[in-house]
Amino acid sequence: MTKSPWGNSPRKPKPGSRKPAAPAAWNNTPTKPRVSSTHTRSPGRWLALQALRAHDERDIFVSQALDDLFKQRDYDARDRRFATELASEVVRRKLTLDTILTAFAARGRENVEDALWSILQLGCYQLVFASDMPIHATLNETVELCEKLNKPNAKGFVNGMLRAISREVTATSVPSLSLADCSPSRIPFFKNKEQTPEFQLIELARPLFSIPQMNLTGYLSQVMSLPEFLVARMSDQLADSETLFDVTLWLTTQGGLSLRTNLLRSTREQVMESLTTAGVIAVQGELPESIIVHGSFSPLHVPGYAEGWFSVQDESAMFAVDLLAPQPGENILDLCAAPGGKTTFMAERMQNTGSIAACDVSEFRMNRVLENIRRLQLTNIQHHVINEDGTNIPESSYNAALVDVPCSNTGVLGKRPEARWRVSEETYAELVPLQERLLTDAMHHVQPGGRVVYSTCSIDRAENEDVVQAVLAKHPTWRLVKEVRHQPGQPADGAYQALLVNDKL
Repeated sequence: MTKSPWGNSPRKPKPGSRKPAAPAAWNNTPTKPRVSSTHTRSPGRWLALQALRAHDERDIFVSQALDDLFKQRDYDARDRRFATELASEVVRRKLTLDTILTAFAARGRENVEDALWSILQLGCYQLVFASDMPIHATLNETVELCEKLNKPNAKGFVNGMLRAISREVTATSVPSLSLADCSPSRIPFFKNKEQTPEFQLIELARPLFSIPQMNLTGYLSQVMSLPEFLVARMSDQLADSETLFDVTLWLTTQGGLSLRTNLLRSTREQVMESLTTAGVIAVQGELPESIIVHGSFSPLHVPGYAEGWFSVQDESAMFAVDLLAPQPGENILDLCAAPGGKTTFMAERMQNTGSIAACDVSEFRMNRVLENIRRLQLTNIQHHVINEDGTNIPESSYNAALVDVPCSNTGVLGKRPEARWRVSEETYAELVPLQERLLTDAMHHVQPGGRVVYSTCSIDRAENEDVVQAVLAKHPTWRLVKEVRHQPGQPADGAYQALLVNDKL
């Protein structure tokens, strides 16, 4: 048997997993896929598997791995979307998938090599969460991935495990979800966040998860696929258990997509007409520029995108600029500018007048800002790559500053599949001092009477209210005018913004 290019390094099984009835044994007899001779296989599963292996082996984002793969061939748009969904959702749902698979793996997780485990994760995701997908296609085409890895002898094992799972899963559509629906054998599932949201209860034939009435954080960690320490932090800071359930449920899937109209180049009505022509369902958002989009689409293929009519930006992020209220002719400092969404929105609100000093510590990230500036045809932004210690922030008499600090991303975990696995308790110890220093730097560069907006895409108090209060305690001439906490799902992603004003004369 040819060795997998990714090796055989085992992983430890998760503690507390239950021992199930044994699935089909590993054998050397390949399982013949039951597909007709006219069936055309989508390369999506194979692309997703390669992206997952690149993610696990090289610690890169699955989106980056897929972009690299898509450049090798002109894949059909449907295949690209399918591969992206599979790879992203497997990463996002990893803990839930591993909890289920570990219960069905009679051989033990440590005896299944990583590449085959990735195949099982792909199959398990499709069987459990993609109920609209034909089971026979999921089983046959997922099992055939063993051939792609030159491991035909593993097909019987993979087939046996996935068939055992398929027999124990049912999905029921429900009008809504709450804690009352939860049990050790149920997964609450937010199927989509379109105009009419769809909810499901996924029922397993046996209890595989913690009892929610006895260990709610453990249960939500398993079924919402979040680190347990993170659920515990949210539990300590949110109002009640039902709110905790709603927030963690929202973070299981990608949030709704919103666009920001560039009113210097177009109108919201014109952009919405362009979206309708492209077959995209859209409604007006809360801000004059915002548009809420239902369904997935590629902005690149919508008329007007290349001409700078609109940008993709979550509405909660737009509110940071709205709170700062940049005015035409002002001089603004943008201390953490990349990738440039808030920078360019400020420029648009300023009607392309005045001046914005867009700063970031990475030249690579600053290139993203420049791309946005060029596409949106803005001329009032000057870019600066600054030192990490902030010692070369451009000196000027700034009317205002926006400081959108690096953070844990806990408000946008649904949009960023890998983010939930990159945050730890140590993350906060590292980020909070940096956040306090960046806010202080911004305040020091603003003239008397000026204002600063501190912004994060976090919902953790330590990065938000606590940072603002700690800095204000050291700067008595500054006061908090307004702070806004955007809770995930109400109606967009989670975020925090605080407006501070310098009362010094």
